[in-house]
Amino acid sequence: MQEILNVYAFLYSFYVFFFRKRLAIPCLMVDSINDISVKELRRSQIKAVIFDKDNTLTSPYAESVHRKISKHLKVLATNFRVVILSNSAGSLYDWKGKAASIIEKQSGIKVLRHRLKKPARVKNIESVLGCKKAEIAMVGDRVLTDIVFGNRNGMLTILVNPLAKAGLVSRNISRLERLLVRRWMKKSVNPN
Repeated sequence: MQEILNVYAFLYSFYVFFFRKRLAIPCLMVDSINDISVKELRRSQIKAVIFDKDNTLTSPYAESVHRKISKHLKVLATNFRVVILSNSAGSLYDWKGKAASIIEKQSGIKVLRHRLKKPARVKNIESVLGCKKAEIAMVGDRVLTDIVFGNRNGMLTILVNPLAKAGLVSRNISRLERLLVRRWMKKSVNPN
């Protein structure tokens, strides 16, 4: 699957940069999902976890969960309701849901089907997960899509480092996002 410019995220980023920087600040930053503590999530009243797919659970556009995180992903899936919300698998650009079906079969985790890419809101997220948005954690590797989506929806947001090298455009955007986040955090910009 090719990199397709996420126009919504691109345009929404201007709003974030100039008016709502706090939407880009993650609640937590960890190396990978292996560093997400079940105990800490429970302490934060989390009942469900939404995972981004590409570079969070899989290498970019890969169809199987990365071996480095597969064991801990099972631990999280045993303790919480989990779903995948990807801008590739399950999106409007996933022809007949083929990529979503493959990752669901391989991981055992449901992929949410949706029309608009993150950070656009997903209407029925609370009913799908059976809990309030404040009881959901959003885990992803991208600030302007995953973290902004989670913060817009009042979720606990967790930024992970990318699992592998992405395409040139994605890699450079990700570097810029993280640079801005570090700068804003030094200026005491807080999430939500």
